[in-house]
Amino acid sequence: MSKETGKHKRINSATIFFACLMVLYIAVELIAVYTGWLEHITMLQNILISQGIIFIPTILFFVITKQNFRETVRLNKMHVGTYFIIPLLVLCIEPVMTVVNAISMLFVKNYISAAATQVVTGYSYLTAMGLMALTPAIVEELAYRGVILGNYRRTDTLGGILMSGFLFGLMHMNFNQMAYAVILGIIFGIVVEASGSIIATMEMHFLINGLSVSLSYLLQLFYNLPGNQGYLQESESAITDEYLWQVIRVYGKVAVVALVFAGLLVYAIAAINNRKDNLKNIFRGRSRRAEKDTAYGNMATDVFSGSTFDGDTFGSTTDNVEASPRIISPMLIIVIVLCIAKCIFDEFIM
Repeated sequence: MSKETGKHKRINSATIFFACLMVLYIAVELIAVYTGWLEHITMLQNILISQGIIFIPTILFFVITKQNFRETVRLNKMHVGTYFIIPLLVLCIEPVMTVVNAISMLFVKNYISAAATQVVTGYSYLTAMGLMALTPAIVEELAYRGVILGNYRRTDTLGGILMSGFLFGLMHMNFNQMAYAVILGIIFGIVVEASGSIIATMEMHFLINGLSVSLSYLLQLFYNLPGNQGYLQESESAITDEYLWQVIRVYGKVAVVALVFAGLLVYAIAAINNRKDNLKNIFRGRSRRAEKDTAYGNMATDVFSGSTFDGDTFGSTTDNVEASPRIISPMLIIVIVLCIAKCIFDEFIM
């Protein structure tokens, strides 16, 4: 089997994987709605089911395809300094997420705030952190930065980052979360390339969700203080279009500056992990042209065994190179259209 045939097979396997995730998610939701089962399950059960829909197919993917798990998801060691840069990067990203969320709320509903309220009022802080921060950080990263990006990047690194980010946003199945999740997914993809390890984005994902959970708990504690019970209703009624535009104007300026610092932090991550060339090559379209798949990046060290492999090496340069397979396929387009159609139906028709 030629190198390009192998790439085509890996791209197809990742696309089929995403299609299965979406079909399974929609099927479970339809069964839950039309049988009335959805009305009788707790938020804890709801979250566990939604994460199980992602986790079980992810495990089955590696069982069926027999791909090397650690190599595909890039479960590699990274420089210890990366762990300390990631929190700073998260702080720089937050203003951007705030602006995008505010823009989306001008047109669609914010569903996640209601879900977060149910969790913080019904469960302990540690349980909420486990449900809404730790579990998604592991499960969703293995699926989207592991399986999907890990396979799509074999033919086109930038295209793989963009498409895996878009599919990550689409996975949330509502336009509000989709808006900022797409941007987060793209940033996560760049950070994986900069660090050479999925551990970096697991940490980012955990911190972003954990920060949201922590703020929700702090607000809940404030609202429960004597004399503050009326603030909750006032704060909810205060979210008008005028208020959202004010948030966009104020945070928009902060977001521009924060993005510059975020770029510098990503470059710092690449530098300390000896992956500056890997980061630069994202924007050179190197993998798309299939002109070179050589190992001039750093050798990644397996986090468990200590053995080394180059997670960015897929072959060698040849003079006669087959055209690299495209990430976008008829199957992927059909799945994307169906998911968007369902989002439109849920948002504007139901």
